[in-house]
Order: sequence, then C-alpha cells, then structure tokens
Amino acid sequence: MANTFQQQSLRRKLLYIFLILVLFTATLAFRQAKVYGLDAQAGALEIRDMDQGEVELTGSALRLTLTGSRGLAVCILWQSAINKQMKHEWNELELLVNSLTKLQPYFVTPWLFQSWNLSYNVSVESDRIQDKYFYIARGIELLADGERQNRNNPDLRFWMGFYNQHKIGLSDEANTFRCLYQLSCIDPIERDPARMRTVDQNGNNVVDEQRFEEFCQHHPMLIRRLREALKNNSREDILAFLTETSSSLTAGPLKIPSRYEDKPSGTSQGSQPTTDLKPVERQFPALPPLGAEGTASMDRADPNRIDFDNFLVARDWYIYSNQPLPKPTPRLNDKTQPADASKGERIPHGMSSVLFRQKPARAQSYVAEYLEKEGWFGAEGWRITGGLFPDDKFQNGADAVVGEGINWAHRAWQKAFDMNSSFGTATGLYLDAEAMKTLNDRAKKYRKQFSLADVARPVDLPEQWQQDPEMKASFEAHSQLYWYNSERQLTNFAYFYFRSQVEQEEQTIAIRRAFFEAEQLRKAANREQALQKYTDALQKWTALLLTHEGFRRDLNVQEDTFEVVVKYLDLIKQLHGKRLRALLLAQDVLGRGAMGSPVGATLIAAPILGRDMPLPVVTPVDRVDEHGLPLISDQAKSNVWSRMGLLLNTSRR
Repeated sequence: MANTFQQQSLRRKLLYIFLILVLFTATLAFRQAKVYGLDAQAGALEIRDMDQGEVELTGSALRLTLTGSRGLAVCILWQSAINKQMKHEWNELELLVNSLTKLQPYFVTPWLFQSWNLSYNVSVESDRIQDKYFYIARGIELLADGERQNRNNPDLRFWMGFYNQHKIGLSDEANTFRCLYQLSCIDPIERDPARMRTVDQNGNNVVDEQRFEEFCQHHPMLIRRLREALKNNSREDILAFLTETSSSLTAGPLKIPSRYEDKPSGTSQGSQPTTDLKPVERQFPALPPLGAEGTASMDRADPNRIDFDNFLVARDWYIYSNQPLPKPTPRLNDKTQPADASKGERIPHGMSSVLFRQKPARAQSYVAEYLEKEGWFGAEGWRITGGLFPDDKFQNGADAVVGEGINWAHRAWQKAFDMNSSFGTATGLYLDAEAMKTLNDRAKKYRKQFSLADVARPVDLPEQWQQDPEMKASFEAHSQLYWYNSERQLTNFAYFYFRSQVEQEEQTIAIRRAFFEAEQLRKAANREQALQKYTDALQKWTALLLTHEGFRRDLNVQEDTFEVVVKYLDLIKQLHGKRLRALLLAQDVLGRGAMGSPVGATLIAAPILGRDMPLPVVTPVDRVDEHGLPLISDQAKSNVWSRMGLLLNTSRR
C-alpha cells in the first residue's frame, strides 16, 4: 500500500491530467466555434496560409524549422544576393532570390524588389538579347509566383501588367522582345526552322514552301515585325532568326522561356506532332486565371489567337489588379473609401486609386496604338511583298495576304472607348452637360454660404448644417464637382475619352492608314507619291479636327498632328526647297534694291537667308476653327520642336 505522500502525488497527477484534458477540449471547442471561434476569425481576417494564397510546403517547413532565427537568415541572404549581383554570378543570385521569397512569402516587398531587379537590373547586364529576354521573363515568373501566394494583392497584379507593357513593349529592344514573346507561345515543333526545310530533286537544302507559307499565315504579326521592324527581308533571314531563338529539339541553340515543355511529347494533332504544355504555374507568358472577372471575355489575351500581344496581357493583368479594390463611387474621392478586408478588398500602395482604376483602359489604348503603328488597320490584312513568295503569291495563286478578315484598329479602339466610358461612368469622371448644370445649380447654396469659388477645395460641413438636407446635398454636389475637375486633370481623362471616341471611326482609321502609307513611301524614297499622300491625308485630317471640338482642343492631339506636319514640311523641303529658296532670295535682293539698300548688304544677307530660311508653305492644318483659335497652338509646336531637339521657333517652316 502506497504511503500518504505517494497517494497525494498520484492525486495531483490525475488532477493535472484532468485539467489538461478539460483545457484541451475547451480550446478545441473554442477553436472550432462557428461564430467566435479561432478558425472562424482567422478565416474572416484571412490570416491562414491557405487564405493568403497557394501554400508552398517546402517554404512552410523551412520557416517552421528556423523559428526565431528567420530574421537573421533573411538578412544574411539579402547581403549575399547583393554580393552575387555585384560579381555577376547570376545563377547563384537566382538561388538566393528563391530562398528569400520562401522565407518571406507574405511580405510583398521581396517579390517586388527581386522581380524588378531581375527584369531591369540583371537583364541589362547581358550582351545577347536572348539572355536579356530570359531574365526579364524570369522576373515576371517570380512576380507571378508571388501573386499566387498572395491572394487579392492589387500591387503584385499591377506590376505584372507593368512589366509586360513597359519592359517587353516599350524598351529599346521592344521589337525583338515582342517577337520573342510571340515565339514563347508557339509550339517549338511548329517554329523549328529545320521543319521548314526540305531537299529538292537535286539534293539541295531548300525552304519547304507549304510549311513556310502556313507559318506566315498563322503568325502574321510576327512575320511583319520580323520583316519591317527587324529588317529580316528574306526567308533565310527569318529562318536564321528562328534558329537563334528556337527551343532546341536536338542539341541546338538557346532555349527561350515558353508555354511548352522542353522536349516533344510524341503526341500529334492530325498529322503534325505537338509538344505538351507545361503546368499553368510554369508557363510563360503568365496570364491571369481564366475565371478572373473582366478578363474572361472574348477579348481576353489568348496565346492561340493571331493577334496575341504583350499589351493584351498587360491589359488583362491591370483588369485583374482592379478586382480587390472597393467599388468606386462617383460622389466621393477614392481616398475616402475604406477597404473591407472580410470581402477581400485591398487598397493599392504608391498610386492614386483613380489612376490605378484607369490602367486597364489606358492599356487597351496601347493595344490600338501599336496595331496602327505596325500597319494593322482594317480587314484587308497585310500583303507580303518584296520577294518573300514567288511573284508575291501563295502556292494556290492567290495574293500573299495574311491577317485578313479582322477589323484590327476599329475593334481595338472600340474596346478602348467602351473601357474609357465604363471607367468614366463608374468614377464620375464622365458627366454630360445636363448633369454638370444640375450639380452646379445644387452647389450654389453651399458655395454662397461659405464664400467658396467654384474650384475651391470643399471644407467639412459644420455640425449645425448636418441636419439640413438641402445644404448637405449642396455640399455633396460641390465635393463631387471638385473631385471631378481635380481627377480629370490628374488622369487626363478627356484626352483618352475623346481620342478613343474619334479613333474608332472608320474615317479616322482610313486617315491613319494614309499617314502610315505616306511614311512608308517616304522611307522608300518615293517622295512625290508620299507628298501627294500626305497632302490628301492632312486635308481630311483637318476636316476631322474641325468636326470634333473636344478632340482637337487637346494639346496631345495637336502635338501628334504637328509631328505629321513636320514630316510633311521636311518632304517639301527635300523636293522643292532649293527652288523656293531661290525665289525668296531673288525677291529679297529685288526688294532691298528697290529700297536703296547697299549692294554689299544684300550680298551679305543672301547667304544667310539661303542657309536658314522659313519656307512660305501653308499646310492644310494652318487655319483656325469657328472660335478663331488655331488648330495647332504655339505651345504644341514648341513642345514638338523641343522634343525633336530643334530650335524653339514656332515660325520655323
């Protein structure tokens, strides 16, 4: 029989075990309670790993293992990454970056900084353009990993769009990057240059007519960019480019980031072998999820469409980045709208919300602008000339035309106008004349009571006026008009709205096509034809400007117009400059003689006038509108001269 001390010890142990079981049961019940339980609150606040985004098991295990020493490890890795970058040890840098993001998956800054570092800093250190493209793609892929692990984060989604738009589409090597971008979406077997070659009857290695023709028909934007932007004029030039960039099917050249696996799968589509797609999270280009609101429409960037482009991908990421934002209201400034975290709402950092909301519509304008810059206007497509095909015809005898049947520019500008209209309506930046008058009439009482000008920033309504419905409505009307004027200026909404409205018209597209063709003729030294084309197009453009007041009043439109005028005047100088200067010199000499000026003064002035003399040329746009205002202001002319590095002289012509 146990003694007294042993019995007391046993009772205490049993009591402790009982209390542990009670507390454990209570804790478990509290954790699983539906209303106030820990699981319910963690789910509502979205602080669990599964609520943050995709869970990466290796990273989770590593973080649990390091416990309190994780901060020290992060600091050491950051310093090591900086050292590796300074030594140009790129492979080691990439390993360290991966480790950093695994240790800090829910801290957005490492994802943003390191992706920017790879895409912008590391890429420019490379000499070969394919290497630059590789590190740009690696930066975008890293950012895509961060976006998947940080659900509902507008900043990560925004920068995905920005990298696709800016680094791929607007950099110095943009033409090559955009070609590589499209190649990333083509099955490596289809773009394999060896597949487009065959052996003729004499045993010579020649281009396979049928397969090369099919490749051109399936990828018209790529072929046009290779020919006109990168000057790969012959078949051999195009195949050489594909050879340099093709994913190796044997032991060949440099691989590029792709949607497809590195090795052929052996499967086939019809009689043609195909390559399997990589898992979605490893594909490049990275696209928003298919179910993303606003990106699941027929205009969604689809790598299988012939008009697929980096600007379409940027637009879709901008649309996706707007999903977590609170719904906009036309009555209040965005900064007054709190985000409801329980609904997954977030506020972007480092940018005004109204600018953030405008990005999708602005990106769609880029789509339309660059289609026209590359010559894609209407359903007529692009006729391939210059000997790429015998007699500029396909094997069936038809003209070598690709990309036909798509109303390229009209569809893109119409989409831009619809998106600008939706953005303006949702944010209150678009108000018709009747709505403006109603709001101004309603705001008079508030302005009169507090002696405020129409554009004055609203002050808080004193408490004694809070109960007056009429005064409160007047205050809200003045506030809405203040933010309307302020944010329209901030976003330049009027320019983008009126431009997309006018640019979608078939008449405008026809004039843009004429400008493009005139410039092509000028570059080909067909000056007489180019001058006639410019003259006809400028006359029609003038009529268009006179028809659309809101469009012609914008300074950006005036600058764009004057840039065309500068090319037009330069063409006139090349063709008729000597004759016009000779006539002006003769007129000057005769005039000075009639006034009794010394012959010496005339002889001294003549060379000066001949060297730098404004030509007396009146262009179709040198006129005023119905209000007596010039179609191109002096400020627009000065801005263009300055941008072109010429003298700030608005009379220079």
